[in-house]
Amino acid sequence: MAKLILYTAISLDGYIATQDGGIDWLNDDQTGEEDYGYQEFLDGIGSCILGRSTYNQLMSWGE
Repeated sequence: MAKLILYTAISLDGYIATQDGGIDWLNDDQTGEEDYGYQEFLDGIGSCILGRSTYNQLMSWGE
């Protein structure tokens, strides 16, 4: 059986995006080359479940 890990992000106001849908503020803390194991975490993902709004946002970026 596969292991399930919940990874979620949210701001104090209950939303991760700004009112215009932007998420630029998420990059504000990336000052160095250290990724704190994030790439290893991403490499271990076999499946990803997204909500509709998140999926639509990603598709609008052409990802």
